[in-house]
Amino acid sequence: MLSNEDQPKKDHMNLSNIVFETIAGAFAQFEQKGIAVNLPDFEPLIINSDEEMLLRIVLNLVRNSIMHAQGDVTIKLWLDEEHAYNCFRNPIDENSQLNPNQLFDRFYTTDNSRRKNTGLGLSIVRLLAEKLGGSATAKIENDMIEFLVSIKKNL
Repeated sequence: MLSNEDQPKKDHMNLSNIVFETIAGAFAQFEQKGIAVNLPDFEPLIINSDEEMLLRIVLNLVRNSIMHAQGDVTIKLWLDEEHAYNCFRNPIDENSQLNPNQLFDRFYTTDNSRRKNTGLGLSIVRLLAEKLGGSATAKIENDMIEFLVSIKKNL
């Protein structure tokens, strides 16, 4: 369970491996939905962060993609001087009424009949990213949604 009191633990890890292993674990679900995952070849991205929190971020982004992507998902990873970045991008329904500024709100939904989907996964992504010294944002352009998560690469 997640609480506001949970403090990050500092672990030495490879961000690329966490993402690859999570995608591999969800391969059958992506395949069942007819979604290909585009993962460029990554070099090891070594960071010092909380592995459990980071895994939860990636799992929630993967689940969100499986549930909502209207086509193939592209994942990008990179580092800069201070942060590690994880970007998930996929097509959405052209008639979608999504508001990217509200996607991380705990109970956001665009359809009142879809009460089961409370948006809790994305609110957890933002909460954990902030605990790890970063942020989570979303933007929509040309019927494509992009989730960008940054975390400090050295907690």
